[in-house]
Amino acid sequence: MRHFKKILIVIGKPTYWIVTNFFKSKYLLVLGLVAIVGGLSFTAGYIYRDIIGSLPDIDKIEVLPPMSSKIVDKQGQLLYKFYRDENRSWIPLDKIPQSLIWATIAIEDKEFYKHNGFSVKGIVRAAIFNMKNKGEMRGGSTIT
Repeated sequence: MRHFKKILIVIGKPTYWIVTNFFKSKYLLVLGLVAIVGGLSFTAGYIYRDIIGSLPDIDKIEVLPPMSSKIVDKQGQLLYKFYRDENRSWIPLDKIPQSLIWATIAIEDKEFYKHNGFSVKGIVRAAIFNMKNKGEMRGGSTIT
């Protein structure tokens, strides 16, 4: 019995030293960083494969909203405009007043300039909503 106790003490001290020094050392930090990077890589791969990868090719989308038809003279002056239910025309972005752009952003996402289109709070809120309401889905994106 006396020899058995000595063996336990000899084996116990180096093992304890290795375990405690491992957790006190930089290896734990490296292991944590590897786990975080691995988790982020997995998440990014999932997002790309299941969400971005399944989006249709934008060049193949041919559905356009109903637009107004315009008749112009040879100088480009508008003579007549006709439409059925909606009077729509394409307008270049530089022709839209800045106040209208700011108002649209304020209505859609008041924190847009703080997170630049990636709202972790919005994504978490949508994930919780989607888990609670299986039949109805809500997105967490902002103006992107």
